[in-house]
Amino acid sequence: MRFDPEKSFPHPVLRPRSTDYERVEFEVEIKIERVEGTTAVRVAANFTMSDRDLLGLVERGTARYSLVLRCPTTNFRRDLSAPNPHVEQEFSHGEIAGELEITPFCVAAKPIAGFRADRWNADYDGREFNLPEGAVLAMDDSVTHWIDTADDGHIGSIFDLVPYDMAVRGQWSCGLSEDRVAIRMHPEDYQRFFDARERLGSSSADWYYLMNGVYLPAVLYLLDVVDSEPREHESKRWYASLETRLEGLKCAPIGDGSSERLKDAQAILENPFRGLPLLGEE
Repeated sequence: MRFDPEKSFPHPVLRPRSTDYERVEFEVEIKIERVEGTTAVRVAANFTMSDRDLLGLVERGTARYSLVLRCPTTNFRRDLSAPNPHVEQEFSHGEIAGELEITPFCVAAKPIAGFRADRWNADYDGREFNLPEGAVLAMDDSVTHWIDTADDGHIGSIFDLVPYDMAVRGQWSCGLSEDRVAIRMHPEDYQRFFDARERLGSSSADWYYLMNGVYLPAVLYLLDVVDSEPREHESKRWYASLETRLEGLKCAPIGDGSSERLKDAQAILENPFRGLPLLGEE
């Protein structure tokens, strides 16, 4: 069951896009580090909260910070809690795999009687609330990460070649709605492309022509899309793979709007023009 960030609460909750609190924030920075070749990961989070009344609850041990981790693939669910603004935990290979959803909270560590906060919206003036243990006091947006070993392989692993009857012969397009990017081609072009790709083991020229003719512009297109709409596609598997490669190559992160994206796209593909044979070479 996914937690609905737009749900109603019987009491004020500090959260994005809510007017329950005014001029205060609750933000969480989450970092995932995976051991190469495995799904073993370290999850770390730093919480930042500016409301003095909520901070007072944490300092007195009445509230705690929490990360709720959910992984449907392995039926994994865990609540990582801490009395301080840093939460960190390591997980072994196989515990988490595939989509990992992480939702940050600040929750009541014990029942709280007569709670009120100075930064509540004026609509709550004069009101107090009795909160049970586990009541949500603050929350940030959920984030999704993909945990698998596909990021260790070639960037081509994030693409699916798809025959598409509506495509114009000789042209292709990218579909971004699924967890892998669909390269959509007319069925005749699809067959030619598929046949060439199958021969890559025996012809290095075919490989580099494919890299430059399809995958290079496809990667450049993806970089342009995610830089202009960084939150629109972040739950997709291909987004996580692209993000991992940019980080590993020390390129500008997604959303940076770097003017070096053409260079970055070539770096992601290991500079494919470098492997093109000279005229007359085999």
